[in-house]
Amino acid sequence: MDKGNGYGDRPNQMGKARSFGRVLATASKNTRLSRSHIAYLKMLVFLDTEFTDFTSPDLISIALVAEDGREFYAELDDYQRDNCNDFVRKNVVPLLGRVPGATCNRAELTRRLRAWFDSLPEKTTIIYDFAGDWQLLSKAIFSRQQQSPPAACTAGQPTTCPAL
Repeated sequence: MDKGNGYGDRPNQMGKARSFGRVLATASKNTRLSRSHIAYLKMLVFLDTEFTDFTSPDLISIALVAEDGREFYAELDDYQRDNCNDFVRKNVVPLLGRVPGATCNRAELTRRLRAWFDSLPEKTTIIYDFAGDWQLLSKAIFSRQQQSPPAACTAGQPTTCPAL
């Protein structure tokens, strides 16, 4: 199977999300996360997004992988195509539409995300490598963008989302 270039295709978004888990496991073994940090973690959910550009990001696709193996993937059909930068037009957009049933509008994405998180057996800790991923997820699920995770989270600690 062609794994693509890592932009806009589900196999690589899921692979990237899974690789975050390996990095976190390595970090905890190297004591970068203290025992109190590890105890603080809830079910881990790894997040990756694709978006139009860095100056005015609009969500294009989202991938989530829970530590128990559950996966979520969706592509928006109502993103701002005119705001895509040249890189996204060339490397992301051509890879869309490969996953049957993944395409939806914003309202449907919100419903799907809420249903997916509701199906998880416990609260989650969202793991991401770019703050914009969190902002795009929050806008998609809460219908408004949050600049940072909920106030219940302490800076420098893993992000647990009480509302999810």
